[in-house]
Amino acid sequence: MSVITTITGQNKLAASAAQGGTPLSLTHMAFGDGSGFEITPVETATSLNNEVYRTGLQSVAVDPENPNWLVCSAVVPNEAGPFTIREIGLFDADGDLIAIGSYPATEKLVAAQGVSTSLEVEIILIVSETANVTITLSDDTFATQVWVAQNFVRKPGPFLFHAMI
Repeated sequence: MSVITTITGQNKLAASAAQGGTPLSLTHMAFGDGSGFEITPVETATSLNNEVYRTGLQSVAVDPENPNWLVCSAVVPNEAGPFTIREIGLFDADGDLIAIGSYPATEKLVAAQGVSTSLEVEIILIVSETANVTITLSDDTFATQVWVAQNFVRKPGPFLFHAMI
């Protein structure tokens, strides 16, 4: 998989990094079938070649080993499809394409075809300063196990159970 930042994305990231700049708000990930062909991402792209599905971001995290990497993830649910994913894109609140990438041809089938599966996809966006990027998660966002582990402290026992007799 190859992901690049578009010219629009580069300009918006630069503007957000400037003193007093407005943070860039990432909101959606889109998936395309490349019109049946593998795509080569280009900086001048403003849309996917052939978008087949778009969804809100499910999570984002700063990579613990690379503090300038934002790991953005989205889930293509069981009921979405059928289609083949060959391209992905990351969009902001204005609907602008911030990053685009090629994706290994992946069939997203549905229950009527005998397979019911969701697909979690991650895009790593490399930025100069993660504080300049905000994430707007979709209304159906869920907490991943990693997010819960990072944001909540496990409290030591004892656990008390009460039985009704």
